[in-house]
Formats: sequence, structure tokens, C-alpha cells
Amino acid sequence: MIHSNFTAELHCQHGRVGVAATGYYDSPFSPLSQGWLCPDEKQADTAYLTPVVFDFTFIEQRGDRIHYHINCSDTFDYAGARLAQDNSGWLCLYGMSVAGRIWNALNPANLFPQSQPEWKFELLQPWDGDIESVEEVEFYLRNRHGYRIALVDSHHVDTSAPRWALEKQPRTYEHWYLHAGTKDGEILRFCLRNVKPA
Repeated sequence: MIHSNFTAELHCQHGRVGVAATGYYDSPFSPLSQGWLCPDEKQADTAYLTPVVFDFTFIEQRGDRIHYHINCSDTFDYAGARLAQDNSGWLCLYGMSVAGRIWNALNPANLFPQSQPEWKFELLQPWDGDIESVEEVEFYLRNRHGYRIALVDSHHVDTSAPRWALEKQPRTYEHWYLHAGTKDGEILRFCLRNVKPA
């Protein structure tokens, strides 16, 4: 894979990876959740999915793994946000919004590059090193613990409705998000699109 910095779209077998806009009632996470990643074909309403371009910052190659830091490259809401995971393994863009940017700027831990998560590419086929053919190469994307990114169903029951309504007909939501950990899901094969040197 590319041993330098570049920007690119991230695609998988279910489409382009983007940010799902989740509201208070349909989020399996915090009521203020934003920045959770999913592919566009698994988002019920693509109007609520923001496609993004990522910055890949090359770190090193160790064996058959190529290590990068990954940040969002575009859109005002997400520019500069880093790809990371919450404590449950869900992938999200962190350090977005005005509050997130201020926190990132003032947090001493973020002044050091090693505080940003590393992501590992594992190529699924040989690549000749020609930048013209890089978009044809599929790879697994792994977190620092070696877990491959998967597409996982996040089944959520809305508990905010009145008790009588929940007993009668609880509202449930099904969303598919990117996850790296022990939850069962479909392992994703990724590829790059619109690759540009940084």
C-alpha cells in the first residue's frame, strides 16, 4: 500500500463509508451522538449520511501490515476529526463540532502523535506499487488490537416513550455501523477511491 500520506474515499462491499446523522430517538449511543460511520447502502435514508474523504498519514510498515493515522479531510462538521473507537468498539469521528475542536486543542494528551489511534491495512492481494492500480486493491482494516472492521447491527429499543406506549408497542430501530471488536458482524473488505497524494 502507499508508503506516504494521501487522501481518499473509503469504500467497502456495501458502498462508500460516510457519517450517519443520528437523532435522539434513533441512536443506540448517546443522545447527542454524531460522527458514527456506516456504508451508504446500509443507511436507510442516504439523505442522513454525509460522505467524507479521509486523510491517511503513513506511519510505517510492520510485516504485512501498513500503519496509518486516519482523519477526516473534508466538510466543515468533520474536517480534522480523527477516526477512533468508543469503549464498545464502534467507529466514530472524534474531535468534531466546535466543542470537540476546542477540547482537542486544549487536551494535552492530543499534543502527542502516539495518542492518535493507529489503523492497519492488510492487503488481500499483491499490489505492484503503481498508484494507477491502487484502487483495485482490497484490504482489511484492523484496529491496534488486530480486530478487523465489521458491519454490525445495532438494534435499539426506544425507551423514551411513555411506559404504556412501550408495553403496547415498543419502537425499535435497526442501524448498521462500523465496529472493530468481539461483536458478531460481517467483516468488510475495503478499497480506496479518488486517491490523491497529500
